[in-house]
Amino acid sequence: MKTIEDIIKRGWNIHRDLMESPEKKAFLVRGSIPILWFGDMEAYKKSERKIVTVGLNPSLKEFPEDLDRFPLAAGLHNKATLSSKDVEAYTNAMNAYFETKPYTKWFNHFEKVLNPLEASYYAKPQMPNRAIHIDIYTPIATDPTWSGLSPEQKRYIDEQSNGLYEGLMKVLKPEVVLVSANSAVVKEQFPIAFKAYLGDADKGSHYLRVGKTKSGCVVIWGFNNISGPFSIKKETLEEKLMQIKKDYTI
Repeated sequence: MKTIEDIIKRGWNIHRDLMESPEKKAFLVRGSIPILWFGDMEAYKKSERKIVTVGLNPSLKEFPEDLDRFPLAAGLHNKATLSSKDVEAYTNAMNAYFETKPYTKWFNHFEKVLNPLEASYYAKPQMPNRAIHIDIYTPIATDPTWSGLSPEQKRYIDEQSNGLYEGLMKVLKPEVVLVSANSAVVKEQFPIAFKAYLGDADKGSHYLRVGKTKSGCVVIWGFNNISGPFSIKKETLEEKLMQIKKDYTI
């Protein structure tokens, strides 16, 4: 998977194969398509600082019955394979996500971390950096959500999607990654030493940690709970982000 078109077609094939299996289709969100990234990739590439936010897999709420968050991909749902023209339509749909009807209840949590770093998912004149979001395990939206899937279902989806996340990271080459997930996931994906800027003493579990990979990518890891990613009070979060920005020259 050397190009973004290769990655898109592979993701589409994975989704198609799941759709064609009655057993596997059961946990796919009805009317869904694979979401390989959220946000304007072209604007991201032109940004002064390349910032990517990371989750596990797309939410089932990306495909509500009464709302289409990806209208530019409307003609693709029933296609078994994608032509180059279809890939262009898909790309445009992903790029337009935050200019259409994004799932703000989730993404606003990341937005509050992005803004102190002079970045945003949206086109804002005061923000020189446009961020995008990708998911570690799979571009497939599931019902139940990832945490509710059985170990067998998780294993199957993860195996099928193997290499997509890595391929995207190679294409995107982020300089900063914001990730909010449990410690096992973070340490597996980013095996680096994290400095504790906000330790476990804060209400027992809230934290904000930072580290740098061998390639020089700064990884900021925030506490995640049922209320959403980076669940830390705003004042503390902004204070620590300013310190991280200074120390790591972000």
